[in-house]
Amino acid sequence: MVDFNNDSTISTPAVDIVRVLILERYNNALESIEFHRKKILAGVADPTDVIASRIYSLFLLNEKPLSRRLGKAGFENLENLVNSTRESDLISAFRIINDVLDQLRLTRIDTGKEIDTTNIEAENRVKGL
Repeated sequence: MVDFNNDSTISTPAVDIVRVLILERYNNALESIEFHRKKILAGVADPTDVIASRIYSLFLLNEKPLSRRLGKAGFENLENLVNSTRESDLISAFRIINDVLDQLRLTRIDTGKEIDTTNIEAENRVKGL
């Protein structure tokens, strides 16, 4: 969590603070989905209010990038999904947001380039060697 009372926060670029805030909201939404799913699988009725709230706050925090990436129709569809109380709609909304965050390279973990070790000469040609 971002500590705004810490002196080092002042010297941190705003974009880095916003990235951390987005990742916090992302993690909170993911944890609420996990907790809800655990209760459902245990046979306990669990409302979707926590999931809906957390996905909505993630949506609001990323509203402009989502709007730019999804276009008008896609953004309106996402907004309808986020405002739903159905679990399937909320999971769909989370997946769309997750996809955009991956495109923005915020949640992407597979950032390394694949190298074909069986054909070194092809790799050399790609690199201009």
